[in-house]
Amino acid sequence: MHSRFNACSRLSCAPLAQTITLASACAALSVATAALAQEAPRFVSDRIPTLGGKITRMAAVRDINNHGVAVGTSLLKGNGEYRAFTWVSGDEPPVALPPLEGQTHSSGWSINDSGVVGGYSADQVSMTGTIWSADGQPTAVGTLGGAFSYVNAISEAGDAAGGSTTADGELHPYFWKHDTQTMIDLGLPPDFVIGEAWGINSHEPLQIVGMLLGSNGRTAFVWTEAGGYQFPGTFGGLESTACAVNDLGQVVGGATTPDGNEVAYIWDADNGMVSLGVLDEMTDSTATAINNTGQVVGRCWNRDTQEVEMFLWDDGKMYVLERLLGGCDSWRLIAALGVNDDMSVVGTGDNAGIRTMYCMTAVPPDAMRLAGPAPGDAYRQSRFCVDGAEPNSPLYLIGGWSEGQATLPVCNGLSVDMAFPCWYWRARADRFGDARWTIAIGSMNGRILRFQAASPRTCTLSNLRIHRFE
Repeated sequence: MHSRFNACSRLSCAPLAQTITLASACAALSVATAALAQEAPRFVSDRIPTLGGKITRMAAVRDINNHGVAVGTSLLKGNGEYRAFTWVSGDEPPVALPPLEGQTHSSGWSINDSGVVGGYSADQVSMTGTIWSADGQPTAVGTLGGAFSYVNAISEAGDAAGGSTTADGELHPYFWKHDTQTMIDLGLPPDFVIGEAWGINSHEPLQIVGMLLGSNGRTAFVWTEAGGYQFPGTFGGLESTACAVNDLGQVVGGATTPDGNEVAYIWDADNGMVSLGVLDEMTDSTATAINNTGQVVGRCWNRDTQEVEMFLWDDGKMYVLERLLGGCDSWRLIAALGVNDDMSVVGTGDNAGIRTMYCMTAVPPDAMRLAGPAPGDAYRQSRFCVDGAEPNSPLYLIGGWSEGQATLPVCNGLSVDMAFPCWYWRARADRFGDARWTIAIGSMNGRILRFQAASPRTCTLSNLRIHRFE
């Protein structure tokens, strides 16, 4: 079977390994790292469940829109088939998206704010780029005459971009127009033999970004209908990649230096290519996604020690992404593949020793942060952690069932975000404002519970945590 997942992720930007060898694509580095400061972003995390199958290289969440809807791919239970899926927050299971009629697999790669998803459907001998409507109905984008096509990105207008083979077997980048339902071959400039598109926006003019493969290796491109191909360049090396573009015309990817290191960059038509730098103790990095406020996610690595860290680049600073999580969020992040305008980040990682998919949600910098439950399984003890509380103050962890609001008796006029609070667990913040609960959640398999921490001294609430216990 010809599967992109054998060689492709947004870490490598290299689909169709049996057809192309865009090795180690979508790599890049970021600006000088800054130690975590008080102004550093803060996150809580959710584990994204599968469609029943095991977590393998096949399973990944790749994009998230500005309504918090994530899209990815998961194995089904038992039969070896995989499906595109969408997922919203911690209170609902993922929803599978069907393949095109006559094909057995589907994979989701991009989602816009209307809920339209781009990806592909596949069987043993072919792969067809697929667009799913907001109600989950698949439409084929066709091919450029060959057996394979796929959608890597979809714009807010519903246009799509990706790669397709031609009748003679070449892989070309394409532009699919939603209004005419037609696929436009971007072609290959002289001296290039393979190409694919990785991003598309709703900028004026519309831009498509990706990479071409030629005698010097990988070359990033920006394409417009009026101007054709434009090449952002490098940092003095031979190669570059372009992995994403936002609606402001900002492109991110990686470019090499004269010594061969890859450096993450942000590029636009006015400022050109600007280095994002690299985390401390790392030698290289890669930028994989950017939102419309200019925040970037990706990874850094040390080519000598093989150590890898995911990063968030925000307002000129680069952060180790997993260090921005609360104390109960015990993640070792493997990939950071999408970021929305609220700075929610999706990807894959190891959580308490279990390979899984995640969604990280930002919380206000001055708020009391509640993290957990960890691991969040029924019939097992789970940890909840608070930071940012008033030091040495009493706290309550409140649990309940239903959506709604209820007034707290300890704070007149303060309402928790649940209709019927059922449990109150008490703790005391330490001198740093941190607290922890360890609670056995039994007989809750398949149930959705809501949790919030409250400070009776300051009459303040944490963020709300919603979790389905499985």
